[in-house]
Amino acid sequence: SKSPSFQPSRGPSEIPSRIPSLRPSVSYSNVPSSLPSTKEILFPTTFAPVTPAPLSELDLLEELYIATGGGNTWDHNNWFASGLTRCDFDGVSCNVDGQVTRINLASMGLGGTIPTTIGLLESLEYLNFANNRNLGGTIPTEVGLLANLKMLQFNFNGHVGSIPTQIGNLSNLQKLLLMENYLSGTIPVEIKSMTALSHFEIWSNSIEGTIPSEFGLLSALTVIHLSSNNLQGSIPTELGLLTNLRYLHLNGCGFDSTLPVALTSLQNLERLDVAHNDLTGSILAELSLMPKLRYLSLNNNSLVGSIPTEMGLMMSLVNLYLHGNSITGIIPSEFHNLVNLERLFIYNNNLSGEFPSSILSMINLVGLDLSGNFLVGRLPSELGLMIDLQELFLEGNYFSGTLPSELGSLSSLKWLYLYNNYITGTIPFEMMSLSSLEWLYLYDNYISGTLPLEMMSLSNL
Repeated sequence: SKSPSFQPSRGPSEIPSRIPSLRPSVSYSNVPSSLPSTKEILFPTTFAPVTPAPLSELDLLEELYIATGGGNTWDHNNWFASGLTRCDFDGVSCNVDGQVTRINLASMGLGGTIPTTIGLLESLEYLNFANNRNLGGTIPTEVGLLANLKMLQFNFNGHVGSIPTQIGNLSNLQKLLLMENYLSGTIPVEIKSMTALSHFEIWSNSIEGTIPSEFGLLSALTVIHLSSNNLQGSIPTELGLLTNLRYLHLNGCGFDSTLPVALTSLQNLERLDVAHNDLTGSILAELSLMPKLRYLSLNNNSLVGSIPTEMGLMMSLVNLYLHGNSITGIIPSEFHNLVNLERLFIYNNNLSGEFPSSILSMINLVGLDLSGNFLVGRLPSELGLMIDLQELFLEGNYFSGTLPSELGSLSSLKWLYLYNNYITGTIPFEMMSLSSLEWLYLYDNYISGTLPLEMMSLSNL
């Protein structure tokens, strides 16, 4: 029998075109000449880069907790307690969308350092780590990423290093409080972009350099407190552009120029403290143009000349400190207008003349210090009418005559310093009524007689 003929199977070109392909066409022109081994397929030596998942707010809070000693130094708190969300943590607040907007860990016992990931809490508006003395290290530059931040308080901590320039990115920041740390470096000029800033307080650090003139661009400022730093040079006239400024504290900074007249245009200023510098020149008569000024401290500088009579127009003054200068002349008679004055300190100057009668009109005066001058004559009996007086320092002058018995009417008097004068006579019996008296110094005078036994009944003395 004839065996059937062999029919070879048809190749791909013979497949009818009406039958579609079930796999994609492959070009074999790019197939490598050598294929990877089974080992290389199962155990590859290189990996494609993997983008890490972004940290959640809970992760960021955990990093903050660990970095600042949450499990060790923090005071009692409920962070990461079972059943609580991050919005339930002590000191943490969230908005309606559940995003962290406020962290207030002031006086919580934080230690360590602030982690850089703090800058990833992008909804944060309020950040307060104040009064944690063991919280140190530098202020992270990443703080500049917190674009929604309105208040930043790192005061009374142990931070070192400089104020990061990135802080100038915080255009919504209203209060920056960094006082009482160990910060150094200069004030960054980048603050000129912080147009919403109302409070800038960095006192008691070791900041150097000058005050940037760019401060004059921050029209929202109401408080500048730079006292007790290592600044130098002059006080910029541009500060006179800050029409909303209410408090200007530049005490103990090392300024060695004159006080700019431009500052007297600050019509809303209530407190001006430039004490303990090396300011020269005379007291500006234009200070009388500042109608709301209540506190004026020019003490411990190198001021000369006399007290301007125009100062008698400053009827809002409550505290006036001019001591520790080289002021000459007399206290102007116009001072009788200063009826709201509570403290007047002009000691350690070169004042002359008799006890100023204008002071006797200051019925609200609590503290008066005219010591260390060249005042002469008798003490006026009208002193007894100043019934609110608690501190009276007249030592180191040339007062003479007897002690007025009316001093016994000063029932609120606690401190009476009259030593190193030329007072004569005896101690008036009426002074035995000074029941509030705690300190009495009469030595280096010409007082005679014996000490009244009734003085032993002054229990506070």
